[in-house]
Amino acid sequence: MSEPAVEYYQAKGIEISWEKKIERLACQTENLLKEIDDEDEIYRILKRRAKLVQGVSVEVTGLSFAYPNSEPLFENLHFSLPEGGRLIIQGDNGMGKTTLINLLLGRLIPTSGTIRIDDREPNDLPPRTIGYIKQQQTQEQFPVSAREVVAMAVDPNLPRERQAWEIDTALRRTASAHLSSRNFFSLSGGERQRVSLARTLCQKARLLLLDEPTSFLDAKSRTTLVGLLHSLTLAEMPTIIVVTHDKELEEELGWQILRLGDDHE
Repeated sequence: MSEPAVEYYQAKGIEISWEKKIERLACQTENLLKEIDDEDEIYRILKRRAKLVQGVSVEVTGLSFAYPNSEPLFENLHFSLPEGGRLIIQGDNGMGKTTLINLLLGRLIPTSGTIRIDDREPNDLPPRTIGYIKQQQTQEQFPVSAREVVAMAVDPNLPRERQAWEIDTALRRTASAHLSSRNFFSLSGGERQRVSLARTLCQKARLLLLDEPTSFLDAKSRTTLVGLLHSLTLAEMPTIIVVTHDKELEEELGWQILRLGDDHE
């Protein structure tokens, strides 16, 4: 383990061990760190190198999709994310953003091209791999509490005490503990987003997909959401893909951007 790596891990409070510590490693990662001023990004690189990330790799190659008797929504789409990577997919309405999410979820089959998540096809993934937070549009009134929504994602094989701890921790981390007994469908858009994020924390999703997450959110809820996403990129580090046409969100997150409708040759 190199001295710079040890310093960064210790500064972030991560317990690590090593057999031998040296001044510096002559490797690509060490050279890359010299060129980066963003401490958070350095931290992510080191966590990824040490395999301390929850996320999975995503490889989309030559992806095209068209509904029957319709023009293609997109053609020859390419993008790649490492474990714990972050991507914003931007595009106007009708450009195929939600369709792309459904392809990543394995609900649709590509017209051509491939999707590999953790080097597997979407439908071959373990069922808890992907956490999906859809647009908050439903007006259902099903009698289920916020806590029950979160509890649905907890590993049922855990002891009950551990399950309760997982739920309580997720609700606290997402500033949702006070919503625990409320009917989920009576909550505001921002409150539902936080509870849904708590659910994905309990699920321990390795790939997080968010479809238009800022729709129907007020300014305070937006700020809370952005803060929660940022904290995830430094803690568990799942791979996160956000689909949006909200250009302000692009600036707030500062992530890699893929614009649907651009030439992807």
